[in-house]
Amino acid sequence: LYRTPGVIDDAIYMKTGRLKSHVEVVAGFTNGVWWTLGARIEGVNYYPIEVDETLVSVRRHPNFEQFDSEGAHAAIAPYIGKPYSITGLFEFFDPWSTHKTVIRVCSPMATVYMRGGRCDPFNQWADSSSITPSDFFVTGMLSNVWRNAQLDRVIMPAKKNVLQKSFSERTR
Repeated sequence: LYRTPGVIDDAIYMKTGRLKSHVEVVAGFTNGVWWTLGARIEGVNYYPIEVDETLVSVRRHPNFEQFDSEGAHAAIAPYIGKPYSITGLFEFFDPWSTHKTVIRVCSPMATVYMRGGRCDPFNQWADSSSITPSDFFVTGMLSNVWRNAQLDRVIMPAKKNVLQKSFSERTR
């Protein structure tokens, strides 16, 4: 979970009431690099994990050993390489929208991935497009692996090497 600076992130905070404005899911470790699945402005793809001052929390499902990586990758395969859904982001803010078409933004994409891996931390009847970044923080189905000490406050610059070491040790 991230708290990135910017107007869109501030708008997400105003809509959700939480300082979590972006979510990505860890998708694997290859060639010495941790990878995340992310829906970013650059598009939906796998990206090297970003451990910086915007990282608020790293969480995982208690049954992560049973995670079906192949199922998760298959669930999001149709979206890989597709552009970020700017219209979907606007739909997220539209109070009259049912959000049924929002897929290629961060939290719905992360939800589709987790559900494909058979580790659904949300109500099974909740449409993935209704899930927000802060939902990944408040759900009791995910536990903290690491979190910023100033959670929901001013996010202090973090020491990158300490976070990477801590994250790597806890996710093996």
